[in-house]
Amino acid sequence: ELLAGRRSALGVPDSMPANSYVPSSNDLQSVLGTLQAKPIAPISLGGKVVQRSIGHLKQDLLSHLRQQSPDGQAPQLAAEDSDTIDLVGMLFEYILQDRNLPPQMQALLGRLQIPFLKAAILDKHLFAQKSHPARQLLDTMAQASMGWSEESDRDHRLYDKVKQTVESLLKEFDDDLSIFEKERVDFETFLDA
Repeated sequence: ELLAGRRSALGVPDSMPANSYVPSSNDLQSVLGTLQAKPIAPISLGGKVVQRSIGHLKQDLLSHLRQQSPDGQAPQLAAEDSDTIDLVGMLFEYILQDRNLPPQMQALLGRLQIPFLKAAILDKHLFAQKSHPARQLLDTMAQASMGWSEESDRDHRLYDKVKQTVESLLKEFDDDLSIFEKERVDFETFLDA
């Protein structure tokens, strides 16, 4: 409801423009899989290098969908899918603006936007259940990374484990959500050790 109010305040029209279509969840998953396989390069804004935001990701998604569209129709995201993208964006924006999280760790965790977006589209409970394995994994990784520094992690064990977990999700996650639980257990075992 809050997001619907936000759309209304931003003047987002309720009706679809002519010559447009709503991509299916399978179409979204397919394009997100393509985007996930490519490394996400940071962008330069005013001479400063910044991580790509969910807005950039949404533009990339729509661009790829447009290339695949039937009869050259413009893709129009369903309100629920658009809200899901915005919620994932807000989640990562919150994490990436936390000053207790070092920039190196922010960059690593920021790479998880696409896998989390895919998970949120597959399973709408991701936002409703605090016990969702994907949320627990992200929370655990973010908490472990707070206050991290190269001095405190001279052998880079924590940094390397976060990087390994991120890369594992990027390479292996397609549509089987059990990978989040597997990675969470593995990460927590590492922390305990």
